[in-house]
Amino acid sequence: MLSEKSKGVGRNPSSLIKKLLHRELATVEEPTIQKYAFASLRSDLENLQAYRNHSLHFYTDTADILIPVFSTKFSKLACNGQALACVDEEGYLTVVDTRKWLQTTPKETDTRAYRLDEWREPTTWRNKAALSTMIHQNAIFDVCWLGTTDQQIATASGDQTIRITDTTTWGQVSNLTGHRGSVKVVREMPLSDGKILGSAGRDGNVMLWDIRCPGKNTFLGQTCSISPVLSLQQIHSPSYASPMQERVTKRRRTSNALGMRPQNEASTSYGVTGLAFHPQSDGHLLFTSGAVDGSVKLWDVRKVSSSSQEIEILATCHPGCDEELTSRPHGISSIQMDIHGRYLLACSTDSRVYLYDPSRIEWGACTILTGGQNMSFYVKCDFSPDGNFVVTGSCNSRAYIWDLSICQSTQSCIYPFLELEGHQGEVSDVAWCRTEPELIATSGDDCMVSLWHGPKLRNTLRASNCTTNSVISATRLDWTNSIKVDTPSRKRNRREGDNSRTPLQLKSITEYFNRVNPSSSEKKDHK
Repeated sequence: MLSEKSKGVGRNPSSLIKKLLHRELATVEEPTIQKYAFASLRSDLENLQAYRNHSLHFYTDTADILIPVFSTKFSKLACNGQALACVDEEGYLTVVDTRKWLQTTPKETDTRAYRLDEWREPTTWRNKAALSTMIHQNAIFDVCWLGTTDQQIATASGDQTIRITDTTTWGQVSNLTGHRGSVKVVREMPLSDGKILGSAGRDGNVMLWDIRCPGKNTFLGQTCSISPVLSLQQIHSPSYASPMQERVTKRRRTSNALGMRPQNEASTSYGVTGLAFHPQSDGHLLFTSGAVDGSVKLWDVRKVSSSSQEIEILATCHPGCDEELTSRPHGISSIQMDIHGRYLLACSTDSRVYLYDPSRIEWGACTILTGGQNMSFYVKCDFSPDGNFVVTGSCNSRAYIWDLSICQSTQSCIYPFLELEGHQGEVSDVAWCRTEPELIATSGDDCMVSLWHGPKLRNTLRASNCTTNSVISATRLDWTNSIKVDTPSRKRNRREGDNSRTPLQLKSITEYFNRVNPSSSEKKDHK
């Protein structure tokens, strides 16, 4: 029998236990609260509008030549989360305070009117609606706000480097060198306050950086060159081959035997197009996507061997092939996770977007978003702040928005309910403001960035100078909400028979990985 003291402990938990329990309940209830807060978001999105004379046009300095925009990102805290960072083909970083930009019709919509060099004083930017400064001498493919207060910005460029820029002085802080190809993506590790970054490039490598590490001064003595602390080499190459890659590998070997492949193609053929940290894993769980193998892979960076720099794959999926929708793997243009870590998006060049449960990506896509058009490796996607909506670019000069709440069951296919039309070329990147759910930015090959805002935001803006004929309204689509997609019987049977990994028994993503990859001690006990 239990002692009276033990009974007392069971009946009257300590204040520490109560605090921990309250903290856990708060974590669970937060997504539910946000769901109710954004319950009316769909009706507001159906009334999105964009003003033509509020679009920002990107030009070169030497001539009246337009340059395409490759990436746009909203800030976390700067300008109340409504500062938009844009990077282009000429190596310029342009930051727009969308609050000032939308309040009145801008006198100038040309980026050349907002060059930092013309002002000489960076503090003048506080009174301007935009700022533009050259960071690289080559194209910039991705941009990322760093730190809890957006104190820095990281830019990934075709010059094979990543540069860190201070948002107060707009001077370059450090230069991250180590890639041997164009850097396609850069991301901030969660809970690192912008100190630890991850990057991926066309060289097929994924690198982790700690900007607190001492670096070497460049020959100019202005910036500090930092080397990566961890490098994962060729993680989407045949060295990590899977059954889906055998056909691609054989075809490339045949081409090499015929002398058709350049000598330097080996380092750039299996490039990494996407990178995403799991927000609930303290940054050690990492998702990557490949351009050639058409796969999405999950890694645990804690399991990297310091001697061999090799890492074990925790899970792999091939969007489209796993669902038997395509006979060959298609390249993945980008991947994205919502801020709660509930969903993982994979934009495929087969014109579909695949939605996964991050803890079970090898089970196949939970939902397939179709209706767009993507044959390009520049098309990207983004989640709404509550994670219930998805916006993607498209090759047919439009952006599309999907409502994930209409998914009643797994393995369903849904169509977009909203179409954003107004660009004259491919819509490559999209960005959804985290603090203002009615604000979306789209950019594309027409060298223009458009801002879409809803009715509630328009009521707070003073856009009286905008004429009626310059307004572009979102188009509602009348497509079937969802259709069933047959799941392969072999996969369905495997799921029903695998009782050790049913969703009801998996309390967390940590427990899932412990089940899939048990520790050495657990293996010994099992034996």
